[in-house]
Amino acid sequence: IIDVFLDRRLTRDDGRGLGEGVMDNRETISTFRILFEPRRTVLVNIFTK
Repeated sequence: IIDVFLDRRLTRDDGRGLGEGVMDNRETISTFRILFEPRRTVLVNIFTK
């Protein structure tokens, strides 16, 4: 289990659609996806001696 805490407390509009500051601390349900990708081989820098 991974817990994620997001706090969005603003005193003025941030231009993201509400038109006013955000001062409520309501618990919300969010869905996140974690993508695991295979590691790639690291390229060797040809300029390093």
